[in-house]
Amino acid sequence: MNRFIRWYNQNRKLIWQIIISILVVIGLIQILNYYYKVRSENQNNNTSGNNVTFINNNEYIPVIGGDTLDEEYSEEVINPLKSFLEFCNDGNIEEAYSILSNDCKEQSFPTIEQFKDEYIDTYFNTKKTYSMQSWMNNPNCHIYRVSIQEDYLSSGKVSEMELEEYCTIVNENGEYKLNINRYIGKQEINKSNKTNELEITVNNKEVYMDYEIYNLQIRNYTQNTIKLDSRETGNKTYGIDNNNVKYLSYIYEKVDSDLSIGAGQTKQIDIKIKKNYSQNNVINQLVFSDIILNEEEYKNTQEKSEYINRMQMFVDI
Repeated sequence: MNRFIRWYNQNRKLIWQIIISILVVIGLIQILNYYYKVRSENQNNNTSGNNVTFINNNEYIPVIGGDTLDEEYSEEVINPLKSFLEFCNDGNIEEAYSILSNDCKEQSFPTIEQFKDEYIDTYFNTKKTYSMQSWMNNPNCHIYRVSIQEDYLSSGKVSEMELEEYCTIVNENGEYKLNINRYIGKQEINKSNKTNELEITVNNKEVYMDYEIYNLQIRNYTQNTIKLDSRETGNKTYGIDNNNVKYLSYIYEKVDSDLSIGAGQTKQIDIKIKKNYSQNNVINQLVFSDIILNEEEYKNTQEKSEYINRMQMFVDI
């Protein structure tokens, strides 16, 4: 007994370190077992397929604006989005692609290979869990925010990173289809303004959550090359909404040749404008306030800011 006490006193510090370490490990194991049990139960409660974890937030009440989705046809509206997410998660690429609207395919994914490379491989390269929340709701479209996370039970990976996607449900020829990748949809405009020198027609616009792209047709009636924007500054081509708020274009993304219209030429030009999607604030006028009427003459001018052969045009849309 004395020998044991002597041995204990000599190794007391090490003994207690070992005991504490064992207790900590046991505690961690119990905590992890409880966590995985709860997570597994939640998954089972929210699974819509063998390989899919689908967590509902609020499918019917929009966060940002619009009316609550009518229960009479709510499932008919929401089901295409649910099916699309399940198809993506299961790797059924053709079925997922078939749910996209024609506008979405034309604008973002003209081929199924491009859809796979740019969308599936970005959002669904491994099994995911996801949740959907009604974001905006109006008679023409229903926008949902979709949060996508790693499904650690399927992949074995633990990650807190969340991918955010906005999907829009639209009625296409009597059938509900999807616009994805933050694309809201196309709106026809067909409004124009004409002077002796120039005619600008706004054919349509492609609306995204963060910006709008206006598809223009420009016709030059002069014998000179006209430049739609001098690009001396970045605030001369813009949109104005119904509350008189200005939205600048991404004119810096263009090269000079994109904005040049030759003598007698008709040219298609796309102008991208920075604007968050809103049901209430709508751009109703495009402004081109720094049009160069003779590009060759302008190029030969030493001090560009002193060049005076300019004009401005407005197109009410």
